[in-house]
Amino acid sequence: RARIAAMEAKETDASPSPAVRCRLVSRPRLEEQLNALDAAAASDAQRHEDVLRRIRLAMALIGGSVSLFGSCATGLALPTSDMDVMVTADRPAVTSSIGDEFVSFDDGHQNQLVWLETVAQALITAGITSSTEIIARARVPIVRFVEAESQVEVDLNGQSIDVASSWLLEQKRTLPFFRPVVLALKVFLAQRSFHHTYKGGIG
Repeated sequence: RARIAAMEAKETDASPSPAVRCRLVSRPRLEEQLNALDAAAASDAQRHEDVLRRIRLAMALIGGSVSLFGSCATGLALPTSDMDVMVTADRPAVTSSIGDEFVSFDDGHQNQLVWLETVAQALITAGITSSTEIIARARVPIVRFVEAESQVEVDLNGQSIDVASSWLLEQKRTLPFFRPVVLALKVFLAQRSFHHTYKGGIG
C-alpha cells in the first residue's frame, strides 16, 4: 500500500522537473530577445528608405532606374546589414551621360562594367559617397560604397539575380516566427564571420 500511495503521489505531483523548469524560464526570455531583435531590425527600415531616395536622385541624372532587393527589400536585414541595390538603364540602348560622354549598355559583361563606371562617377559627383570600389570579377559585377550621410554600406549592380524575394515574403506572411528566427540565425552567422555569401551566408 505504501508503494502504491507513493506512486500515486508521484503521478499527481504537478511540480515540473528541473529540466522542465529551465525550459519554462528560458522560453519567455528567448521570445523577449527575438522580439527585441525584430524591433531593432524594423527600426532601420526608414534609414534604408532614405538612402534609397538619395541614390534615386543621383541616378536620375544618368537615366538610371533604381530598385531595392535582397534582405532590405524582404525585411530580413539586420541593423548591420548592407543594402543591395539594382540600377538599370531606362532603355536597352541607354542615353546616359556624364558630361558629353554617352554610354551604350546591354547585357554584355564589358558593357555592364562601363555602365557601372558611369554609375560610380555619378554617385561621387552627387556627393552620395567619396569613393567607390568596382568589383568586376564577381559573378554579377557590383559597385561597393559607403553612403556618406548614413554610413550604410551599399552593393549596387546593374543586373539583379534576386529570385527568392517572393518566396521569402510569402513565408513572412504565413509564418509569424519566420522573421525573428531568420534574424537570429543571421546574427549567429555574423558572430562567426560566416555572413558573407562567399563564405556561407543564410542563402
